[in-house]
Amino acid sequence: MEELLKEKNEMISETTKKLDICTLYSALPSKLQLKAFDRQTDNLRKVILATNIAETSITIDGIKYVIDSGLVKIRNYNPNKDLESLIVTEISKSSGMQRAGRAGRQSQGKCFRLYTEESFQKLKKFTTPVLNLFINFLSMLNSLKIRKF
Repeated sequence: MEELLKEKNEMISETTKKLDICTLYSALPSKLQLKAFDRQTDNLRKVILATNIAETSITIDGIKYVIDSGLVKIRNYNPNKDLESLIVTEISKSSGMQRAGRAGRQSQGKCFRLYTEESFQKLKKFTTPVLNLFINFLSMLNSLKIRKF
């Protein structure tokens, strides 16, 4: 997505504001994360491509629009393959509402959801807490008779 936006940015006419494209995710070095918090200049329109790190923990000045894909990557452990991976899954209703709340925290804003209201109503009410996932993992270890780790 970032590369696509950079390409389109080069095509924007001189009379239209160019895009200041920032990314924001947990593995990004702190110095690069801070770029998303820099004050926006009048001649640029800031676009922040963020993972769910931006869903609850931060407020960025000047955010007026949020585009919500309705998806999130979560860690998943497959004990049969002894492999941990990130899988894409639907968000919960509470996550969708939290994402919408990021738009216009300091002035009027709007959230554009890339899914229907009907799809939103079918989502789980809450995301499974990480602690519950850990308890499930411990139960799996116990069922395999693994006592020390």
